[in-house]
Amino acid sequence: MKKILYAFLTLCITCIAVADDHIIQFVLSNGQHVSFRTSDVQSITYDYHNQDSIDQAYADSVRNAFVRDSLYQDSLRKDQLMRDSIANCHTLNYMIDSVSECRIFAQAMKLTGLADSVARRKKDATYTISDYWDTTGWELYHPNECRLMYTIFAETDSVMRANGINTIDDLIAYANAAYAKASEWYDYLSENGITVSTGTDYTNRFNALNMFVAYHILYAGMPEDELVYERNAKWQKAQTWNYVNGAQPFDYYETMLPSTLMKIWQPDPLKNKKSLFINRYVANNTLTDEVGSTGSISMHDLVSPGVKINRSSDKADDVSEWNIQASNGYIHTLQGMLVYNSQVPKGVLFERMRIDATTFLPELINNGFRMATYTEMSAIMNGGGSATRVAFPLDYFDDVVSYTSDNRFRYNVKGAYNAWQSDVFQGWGLYDLAIKMPPVPTGEYEIRVMYIPMSHSGTIEYSIGSIDHAANKRPTDANDITYDVLKTYDLTIPMDDPRIGWTNYLEESDLGVASDKVMRDNGFMRGPYSYKDHPEYGDENNYSMRQGTRNGCLRAILGRKTLNQNKDYWLRLKALDYKATDLKYSVDYIELVPIGVVDNTQYSEDWY
Repeated sequence: MKKILYAFLTLCITCIAVADDHIIQFVLSNGQHVSFRTSDVQSITYDYHNQDSIDQAYADSVRNAFVRDSLYQDSLRKDQLMRDSIANCHTLNYMIDSVSECRIFAQAMKLTGLADSVARRKKDATYTISDYWDTTGWELYHPNECRLMYTIFAETDSVMRANGINTIDDLIAYANAAYAKASEWYDYLSENGITVSTGTDYTNRFNALNMFVAYHILYAGMPEDELVYERNAKWQKAQTWNYVNGAQPFDYYETMLPSTLMKIWQPDPLKNKKSLFINRYVANNTLTDEVGSTGSISMHDLVSPGVKINRSSDKADDVSEWNIQASNGYIHTLQGMLVYNSQVPKGVLFERMRIDATTFLPELINNGFRMATYTEMSAIMNGGGSATRVAFPLDYFDDVVSYTSDNRFRYNVKGAYNAWQSDVFQGWGLYDLAIKMPPVPTGEYEIRVMYIPMSHSGTIEYSIGSIDHAANKRPTDANDITYDVLKTYDLTIPMDDPRIGWTNYLEESDLGVASDKVMRDNGFMRGPYSYKDHPEYGDENNYSMRQGTRNGCLRAILGRKTLNQNKDYWLRLKALDYKATDLKYSVDYIELVPIGVVDNTQYSEDWY
């Protein structure tokens, strides 16, 4: 052991300490792995919401092993240098270079400069908040720092070789061929007059190699079991109201390729191996030819299986580096080549896209809140307070702006809520805020949001405004952007009011087809059939539940709008008046539905 540690220090190698199955592993610059058990290291604890604590824990774990050796017990200077080295080596830009399975991809990240884009660990700010109670006066957890994390999807060298790529030059040629004509389907390019470069300035954001790599990186760092809100024992109680009636976990994420999304989908959630695919393309997805189902098999041909993500449960003997964790994110290896090709905007994303607020607000993901449970939040409250919600300063989110100090930003952690993915971004006060919508391919869309009739609330106004994406600007003042009003709703109107038109479809011979049309004409839809309040659970026998059959949370149709890929769209929520002191708003999800899906003349939109 002494020789190994001495070589590690004196040869100035790149090191990475990874806690995995009670093993601390060092990866030498020549690719050799040196490991020892954590039983040789004193116990350490850290707060997983505090990045400095995590970095310190990593450094301490390694330092404690080193200082046990008499060679270094008298060297505080070397000890500090080692601390600094360990902390830096755990960022993704160091980690990707040490993954022996992905050497070619790692070279591409360095050539493009995108390795530097995943080097930061947290925002350069400390956050304070004085109003961190809920409406009943309970103290809520509130963060004082904001971590930055990323997810990198990387093709292994074996996948590269299977596609004729044996060197970095081969990958450059592959990227040039894949992206040279991308302006034909990537509207951002044509709308900004950008020509794809196939030259040697790989740091150019629109160089083909740069585009290839950028589409592999997300602004949110997630382990493999959090890429979608999958069926999991950890969230079992919350999921009794989610993923029922055959629903399948999926989510959409913004990538580093400007204004692009990727879809991650788990099509067979009940199988033992819960396979995850990126950009899986099924014909007529979210449309149906059968009332109450996702449609017959014949209308849902598998056009493209997508790119499978390697999972630990699928691990083969010859693959040792999957689901790799760094201090600021994760690396997941792939079983195919990932490209933003024409099938993505024209097929994969040409469906009803329902995107959860916790997905397009990466701060919730990166700071451990999105998948947190009540039990986990209770553990970090240090006694007292309420763990069902988290309170946030008004300047915490990059993609949320507050136009009044009366806003309260809250997040309801995973629970048995009548909400998509069992959680909701929520607040109260005489609110006025704007949230940046997820980017979508250019086209006309119907925009929908979750709608909850609440007797203690008043009138909410939804409006939308846009800013050129290239401007990279937040409309921190309402005068920075022109908002056009979409819809105004009186939240005190109950769902069975004729102005909404809700009915119990179980009592109707056509299973609600006619009443669905009435609701749509009134600007509403029933809630998704894939969560809460379903006859399969006997809910129709309880009157309060029965009122919510096919979900008590309705969908409000805000209207139709042409959205351009080269613009950022901000959705504004404003309280016009209030009829209670605890006025609330909720942002559970947003639906962006291409008009070609909404107005399809052959099929109808499914209930899910």
